[in-house]
Amino acid sequence: MSSIKHRSPVVRSFRLVLRMPCEADERITAADLPEPCAALLRTVVKRTRLWPREKADVARELIDHVHDALAAERSPEQIVADFGNPTAAAKLIRRARRRQRHPLLRAWTAAVKITVVSPVVLLGLYGLLWICFHIGDPTITTNYAAMIEERWPDAGPGRPPYEVYELSRIKWNDVSLPLDELAREKLQDQRWSPSPAADVPHLDPSHPMFDDVARAFREFAPHLDAVASAAERPGHGTPIASDLRSPETYLDATVDPEDRLTEIVPFPENIANQPPLWSVLLPHLGWMRTNARLLAFDGRLALAEGDADRFVARTKSQLDLARQASKDGIIICDLVAVAIHSLACAEVSRAIRDRPEVLSPEHLSSLANTITASHHRVLTVRFEIERFITRDVLQRSFTDNGRGNGRLTNESYDIIIADLGFNDFGYVPDTYQPGTGTKLLAPLVATIVADRQAQLDVIDDQISQAEAALARGPSAMPDVIAANQRLAQRFGSNFARTRYFVAAIHSPSTDRILETVFKSRAMSDATRAALAAETHRRQHGNFPESLDNLVPAYLLAVPEDPFAPGTPLRMLTLGETLIIYSVGQDADDDQGAPLLDGTGGRANHSFSVRYAATGSERQRRRPFFVPITPSSDPGDGDWVLYPPAD
Repeated sequence: MSSIKHRSPVVRSFRLVLRMPCEADERITAADLPEPCAALLRTVVKRTRLWPREKADVARELIDHVHDALAAERSPEQIVADFGNPTAAAKLIRRARRRQRHPLLRAWTAAVKITVVSPVVLLGLYGLLWICFHIGDPTITTNYAAMIEERWPDAGPGRPPYEVYELSRIKWNDVSLPLDELAREKLQDQRWSPSPAADVPHLDPSHPMFDDVARAFREFAPHLDAVASAAERPGHGTPIASDLRSPETYLDATVDPEDRLTEIVPFPENIANQPPLWSVLLPHLGWMRTNARLLAFDGRLALAEGDADRFVARTKSQLDLARQASKDGIIICDLVAVAIHSLACAEVSRAIRDRPEVLSPEHLSSLANTITASHHRVLTVRFEIERFITRDVLQRSFTDNGRGNGRLTNESYDIIIADLGFNDFGYVPDTYQPGTGTKLLAPLVATIVADRQAQLDVIDDQISQAEAALARGPSAMPDVIAANQRLAQRFGSNFARTRYFVAAIHSPSTDRILETVFKSRAMSDATRAALAAETHRRQHGNFPESLDNLVPAYLLAVPEDPFAPGTPLRMLTLGETLIIYSVGQDADDDQGAPLLDGTGGRANHSFSVRYAATGSERQRRRPFFVPITPSSDPGDGDWVLYPPAD
């Protein structure tokens, strides 16, 4: 009885698939060919790398050819010799058979290969990039924090001035709390803010809280004297800080102010343990600016009380604070110094306008000399430490090939990368923790990030242009604005921001920085000119006809108009009123009529408006030669520097 095995179609299909690779060999064996010929056919069929069914067809055709050759009485050795290279023959057979396949079948085969092979290739490539990204280590060789501290002037023995500044702020907060409670009782529709950085220096005598604040300031005067004494020292003595620790009782007025001072944690001495330099904390700046405003308000009270000596002393103390801040060499410190100097000049201008009778000629001369000395020391910016900050970031996030170049490393995550540059760039907090997805993308993004030297070149070039412009003066502002516009265009795309992410994050806004410096110089010049004009009036009974009449007896030179380089500031008198002004952003002399904003107050003047130009004009500009093209809608009015606006 025969044994019949019933199998399902699926089983039969699998058996067919398993048997198909042997069909070509079976045909060659069944053909009973001489061994040299059989071995040749097996080699050729195997090297075609065709599908099993196609191999079987190829084997059948080759067998027929061998049979024909044997029938022609050719020896097996001759048949093998005449056949030629088996590999070349297999390659030709494979190519011919693949062309015979159905187009849809060929397309399917290609899709399968792409689906299977491409991920394997991409994964292998990603693996190589991942290894390359993670095996590179940065080499931290330069302690820039120590270099900065070496440049900061020592405050000398005794309590550091920065502690005096914070202590004064703490004590003023204690004084302001009762004033705040009193304001709630007196004022029903508004609340007086005790913040010394806001309302205190600008509190008008008509304000219902003025008498109470003035009384508090008289009691607070000894603390301002301590600030004034500390400001006379060479430096503020603040260490380069990586952290601040405020006591829990910082705002508790019942606790001794000495026990509420902030603890400043300096940078670790070991550079490997230091955070990046751009994360340095500068708490003294806020304390210094607060005290500058408190000194300014006390100067106003001194004028109201007829105490000119105290007003001059408070002005000098403000300028001493500006001098201390300007010696730090960090851009933000320089800008705070400029702001304090401008505050002092504004208070002097108000004094000349509102209470000139209080100031004697000696007081006017003392103020002029003090402002002049501060003008030359303070009203500038320094970019050297900005270069330090960039180099510190690069040495902590890029490799170093020994020649100043290198590539991005995995350590960059702990330093500066946030969303890999695809979002709006800006300073990255040191608490940033990148997600898993960001880390997975990092090896790919690292391939497009520019190398260390390229990042540095972008920033160094911008800073060098700013330094050259600072030396040239306001006439360089068109070039600075054009250069910053080109830089903004360069970083305009996501790709560019990613490729130059270090430069994009750390490039300073040199156009705004220089605009602040040049405008502050003009305001300082106008204050000195107003002091000179007032001195002239005291001696001759009237204001001079022009600023030229003040040279050289009262001024060394006529100040230059920053909005019209090469021309002086303008001066005119309307009765007993002296007006000193610049032509402003419209570059047109409007005879001292100020440019007004929508509220009727004096509008701000901008170099960006003054030198606005079309894109085609900017493209034609060459370095250090930029045609002045006023904006088509700059408004109509001058920049009035004196008398100051309230």
